[in-house]
Amino acid sequence: YQRRVRGRNSWQMTTAKKQIHFWLRAEAKPHERRTILLPEHCKILLEAGHKITVEKSKQRIVPLSAYQAIEGIHFADEFSWQKEASKEQVILGLKELPESETPLISDHVFFAHCYKNQSGWQNILRRFVSGGSKLWDLEFLNDSRGRLSLIHISEPTRQAEIS
Repeated sequence: YQRRVRGRNSWQMTTAKKQIHFWLRAEAKPHERRTILLPEHCKILLEAGHKITVEKSKQRIVPLSAYQAIEGIHFADEFSWQKEASKEQVILGLKELPESETPLISDHVFFAHCYKNQSGWQNILRRFVSGGSKLWDLEFLNDSRGRLSLIHISEPTRQAEIS
């Protein structure tokens, strides 16, 4: 993030680097093989000083070995984010979460389909509100040109920011 600080004679912009812990969850939806975070993305984020946890998945299109080949990634059992993740992690997924009444304390990124009044939207939003967390719905994360935009890696600092 950036903040303005008062110098001796003028205002100056300083940048403080915020480390983000991204947690790639396994998809609960049967036959959903796609993933939001590829191994090459993990390398970039790790080089920028962020943390990554990848859940094991029996159905993800990218084999676990591709993530295991990258030094610095932590691994967790399938669906363990539900018990192990904390407020400090940003949970990354693609499709909807398993149905539950449990409050969500971690921020999440996925296709929630909440803002088009699709079934179950009230419950999922209630879980975020009661847990005090944020939802970034992939359907609505667009840059100024209308393209999907979630994580921006600025060059040359390689600093990651969540849009």
